[in-house]
Formats: sequence, C-alpha cells, structure tokens
Amino acid sequence: MTFSEGNYEEMEIMDEEEEIENSRLRVVGIEDLLEVEKKSSAELQKELDTAREREEQTILYNAEYAEEYEALISQYEDQLDDNVKLSLKHDEVKKQVEEKTTTILSRDLALNQGTC
Repeated sequence: MTFSEGNYEEMEIMDEEEEIENSRLRVVGIEDLLEVEKKSSAELQKELDTAREREEQTILYNAEYAEEYEALISQYEDQLDDNVKLSLKHDEVKKQVEEKTTTILSRDLALNQGTC
C-alpha cells in the first residue's frame, strides 16, 4: 500500500498533535516545577524571617547582658577600691598601734629603771 496524500497529511496532523501534546505536558511540568519553587521560596523566606527575628532577639539579649555585666564590673571595681582603702587604713592603724606600743614600752622601761 502506498501512501496517498491524504494519509501523509493525516500523519502530519497526528505528528503536530503529538508535538502539541508533548509541549502541553512540558508546560504543565514546568508550571508544576514553578509551583514547587514558589512553595520552596516561601518556606525559605519564612525560615529567613525567623532567623532574622532570632538574630534581633539575640542582639537585644546581648545588649541587656552587656549592661548587666558592665554594672557588675563597676560594682566589683568599687568593692576593690573599698578593699584597697580599708587595707591602707588597716596598715596606718597598725603602724599607729606599733608606735604607741613602742612609746608605752619605752616609758614603762624608763619608769622601771627609775625605781630600781
């Protein structure tokens, strides 16, 4: 059987319809991929927003703790200054006690020598 022009045209139409169907399927596939990408993008955006929010909270907490830390350091430095002052005062009083003791012992010795 030989191909007639009608059969050839019919085959061309069938090929074109097949190509159209394949193109349609590719478009549907691409549209499906696009939807997946949109959903993925939306999920990633949510994750990014959440991460940014956590980062902002962390920065706020760090600032708050830095203020508390500075206050503690300041208190510690004040206590250290007070301790140094007390230590100096203690050394001064100790020296005065030693001087008074020496004076008393000297007088006591002088008195004892004068009566003997």
